[in-house]
Amino acid sequence: MFTPSATRLAACATVGFTAAAVAGSLWTVRDWAASWPLLGFYTLLLINTFFSIRCFSSIAPRQTVAQIVTDCALVALYVYLAFQFANVARFLWVSVMLFLVAILRHALMLHTPGYVKLLTRKMLLNLLAAAGCGAALVGVAVGLPQSLVWWLGGFLLANIYILLMSKMYYPIADEARQQTEVAGFSDGDARFVPSEHPR
Repeated sequence: MFTPSATRLAACATVGFTAAAVAGSLWTVRDWAASWPLLGFYTLLLINTFFSIRCFSSIAPRQTVAQIVTDCALVALYVYLAFQFANVARFLWVSVMLFLVAILRHALMLHTPGYVKLLTRKMLLNLLAAAGCGAALVGVAVGLPQSLVWWLGGFLLANIYILLMSKMYYPIADEARQQTEVAGFSDGDARFVPSEHPR
């Protein structure tokens, strides 16, 4: 269902970002009680990232210069974020930037034949995630520290839905997706239809 190169890329990225998170937490965190919501968010982000990279790398056409630049920006933001566990405001700002750059990254893939709806859904989810991080930032700024718990809880529920219920990260071409929806099947029951322009 997924290309071997996409699975390897997803695994390498997840391991690399996990190593950055371990190093960042050990280097910067002094108050674990205050930083645990950020650590929890980053953990959920990495889980989501593995499935996202594996999915979208499997359907991606040959990369353009713009896509390579946005990929490098995303890697830099992921690593930088891993060293901000002791600074809540900065962590949230960087998270907003991360999701906005991710929207741009997927927008650059909209020319991929057959996957416009899938990419549009992913962009919408990233926009909602950026808004959630922005809302948490506002909550912290006005003196509502419990907003971090609400934010983390919302992100956890969103990931449960995305990964376990919607099966969004199974790259089904739009035509196959529409046929299965009409037939009453879930997205995950449809057959994977590879891109016409594999990586």
